[in-house]
Amino acid sequence: MARYRASDPIRLKRGFDRAGILRGRHRTDVIEAVGRPRRVSAAPFDSTLLTWSAGRRGRSYEVALMFDVGGLCVGVAHEVGPSAKLKDR
Repeated sequence: MARYRASDPIRLKRGFDRAGILRGRHRTDVIEAVGRPRRVSAAPFDSTLLTWSAGRRGRSYEVALMFDVGGLCVGVAHEVGPSAKLKDR
């Protein structure tokens, strides 16, 4: 399993870049690829929002992925950080 430090946003971003296409992957596959999320939240329609974040003010990265009731990634809910573009994945 990939591991990242909560203070290292670049390492977390690279983990997501290496993970490749996220849409359609099971949440356990995504967690294996990038590490454990910082938060797991319930979302509408029995879906789940998993959020990864690293860094501190001014130099941070956060990405949240939405998973359906079957645990498949439906896409990126939001992403904030160093020039990140996961939206198309």
